[in-house]
Amino acid sequence: MQFNASLFSPSELESIKYIAEKFKEMSATDIAEISHKEPAWKDNIDGKKIIPFHYAFGLVTV
Repeated sequence: MQFNASLFSPSELESIKYIAEKFKEMSATDIAEISHKEPAWKDNIDGKKIIPFHYAFGLVTV
């Protein structure tokens, strides 16, 4: 399956490009280590809960 940019708004495409550029040199392990420093992870790991979407607005790493 090929990427279909027409499925995304201009702002969504900007976000995808930003994230791809920011993490392009990192391994999955590197990204996991970074994500585990986020409040979203810390606040939800003990109960193994699904991380609520509102945490996306307070990301430390972005």
